[in-house]
Amino acid sequence: MLTFFTTVGLGASFQLIKLGGKLLVIYWLACGFLALAQNVIGVSLASLFGIHPLIGMMAGAVTMEGGHGAASAFGQTIEDMGIHSALSIGIAAATFGLIAGLLGGPTVKYLIAKYSLKPTETKEEAADVEQNVQPITTNSFFIQVLLITFCMALRTYLGELFTSATGFVLPGYVGSMFVAVIVRNLVDKLNPKAIDMKSINLVSDVTLGFRRDLITWKQRSR
Repeated sequence: MLTFFTTVGLGASFQLIKLGGKLLVIYWLACGFLALAQNVIGVSLASLFGIHPLIGMMAGAVTMEGGHGAASAFGQTIEDMGIHSALSIGIAAATFGLIAGLLGGPTVKYLIAKYSLKPTETKEEAADVEQNVQPITTNSFFIQVLLITFCMALRTYLGELFTSATGFVLPGYVGSMFVAVIVRNLVDKLNPKAIDMKSINLVSDVTLGFRRDLITWKQRSR
């Protein structure tokens, strides 16, 4: 899980964020409002039905936006606080969120057809992008593995400093992701060609598969 979210952080280049412009800011604000609304609804309904509010949080933004990774991270923390079955409820909520997300495909297809939306990218531009993508080599792949490992190791050190200084404990994957964001943008300043997203995405896909299988196995073993 740490490896997967580290690869997510390495994909967050400030240069790409600038290209998103106004639409990206609007999207970010909409996601923030959605997360707040999910938590308010979750806690309110939990209180209404006499359930612990933290269980409502597990059915809110933790799982609806964080998915199975956040459910496993926060769920174990909440169970350590004495709230039983928080992890199981979180996994169930995240699974429900994935199933509900299947409605997104038909909805998007309907909107594309209704407004006759077309891609702004020309065939020539798409061909140029494909030509600029370099194949994965042994050298570039292991450089990316080294960067990912460095981010995870640095996160362990900084996470301990943060906890000792503030008393707050962040889930491990959150720290890895933030460290990876910083490392990515520092590397972009020093050597923009050092980051190979094709290799990083390959590592991301493999670790995501392992993460899902591990969560399923843990749930069955409980």
